[in-house]
Amino acid sequence: MRSESSIRLICPTRLTKLSQAARHGLVIARRTFLRRQGVLLSLPMGGKLRSTGCPERRKSGGYGAFVLVVFISTKGSRSLRNLRYPDASDWETLGFKISRDSKITNILAKVSSIDNLIAAYDAIKSKPGNITPGIRSETLDGITKGKLELLSSELIRGRFKFKPSRRVIIPKKSGGERPLSIPSPIDKVVHQAMKQQLDLLFNPIFYDCSHGFRPERGCHTAFNQIKITFGGINWVIEGDIRDCFEDIKFDVLYPLIARFVADQGFEILVRKFYRAGFMVNGYRQVTGGLLQGRPVRPVFINIVLHELDKFILGIKEEVDLLYRRPRQNPEYTKLIRRDSNKTSVQVLEDRKTIIKNRIPSRIYSLHNTRLRYIRYADDFIVGIAGSKDYVVRVKIRIAEFLINELGLKINIEKTKVTNLISDRVLFLGAWIHRTPRRKLPFKGGKILTPRVLISAPVTTLIKKLIGDGIGVQTRRGG
Repeated sequence: MRSESSIRLICPTRLTKLSQAARHGLVIARRTFLRRQGVLLSLPMGGKLRSTGCPERRKSGGYGAFVLVVFISTKGSRSLRNLRYPDASDWETLGFKISRDSKITNILAKVSSIDNLIAAYDAIKSKPGNITPGIRSETLDGITKGKLELLSSELIRGRFKFKPSRRVIIPKKSGGERPLSIPSPIDKVVHQAMKQQLDLLFNPIFYDCSHGFRPERGCHTAFNQIKITFGGINWVIEGDIRDCFEDIKFDVLYPLIARFVADQGFEILVRKFYRAGFMVNGYRQVTGGLLQGRPVRPVFINIVLHELDKFILGIKEEVDLLYRRPRQNPEYTKLIRRDSNKTSVQVLEDRKTIIKNRIPSRIYSLHNTRLRYIRYADDFIVGIAGSKDYVVRVKIRIAEFLINELGLKINIEKTKVTNLISDRVLFLGAWIHRTPRRKLPFKGGKILTPRVLISAPVTTLIKKLIGDGIGVQTRRGG
């Protein structure tokens, strides 16, 4: 009989107690993590809400994604089973108040709670760069619990205002400059507090194709999905959005948040976030975009570009509805077919003819098109198995959607169409290409399907090491 046991949460600042039967099914989170997520774990959830670990780093405790535990089975595998991310129906379980039109009405109260602010402070206090002061000399290590309690009171009463950031210009190695804004320590805590609550709300809504700045996701999960789903893809659209963070306006962002949130106080807080601006020569300037250096910025970008995900996946659905299996190529079939009259030499010559002339095994048409899509923050790729004309049309549709619906523009220099058969794509710092057809072996009388390969840009890395003075180029054998 399968043994089942439930989890009982004792205290947010103590370890989770498990029965002896369940110890093999769960890695106990460390005290530092439980203290960090105390605001979320201390809610009266009837013993169902749990966290899988650190929200920012790869640790044995997990990534901080919240799950609902149905039961823990210790029969067979020792892994934790029957877990799922909370969806919209679980918002009340997470402590949100829901209106009659299924919108959250107390997100500002959740952001401004003292437990949430303490958890936000603990999450950012040890990160490099967060000790850097803003326009004043105050730093994070000067924030006390009393200041956080005062901050909580100001937020809930609507009296809190973001201060202008300190502007720093960083030169790029490729030329040009990169502006960096450094907000005040109190502002950073509020940004992180907003991020924590928005993560709880929107992460279950985002699609699996989105990998940037999300719990339990990153570059490696994006590469893994490419390797699994991009088989047979021959064209890739390398997408790059120009000045994406700076061009996202309040009038575009907040209507997307308002689909799920009906809290006027939170809307005013987000509006103040946009109006904070930065200081230049003693004067405040407001850009109207998402300035760099704010922890909540990645969540905002994912909320906006979720609409791009929805649009491209809509194109994918159109393609899938028309998809038909490609028919056999008679010329290929004639050459590859084994005939008793053929000698071994003739069979070898026929296979060489197929490889030399690149004779496809199937004949493709518009109804044989397939589409795949991966996004990491503002960088994305669209893989298409089809004609180049169709790929160009998809690229134009994406560019028109971005400018008309989101007010964003495609970077013409970095957005291009690449043939994976003869070229390769640089995405997230790695080369994506296909197995060369001439290297594909025969198996069972057929040429194996080309596979997607992901390779490190070794030459680029060596040049970077030499340019930074870390490495020295020497002659081989010297």
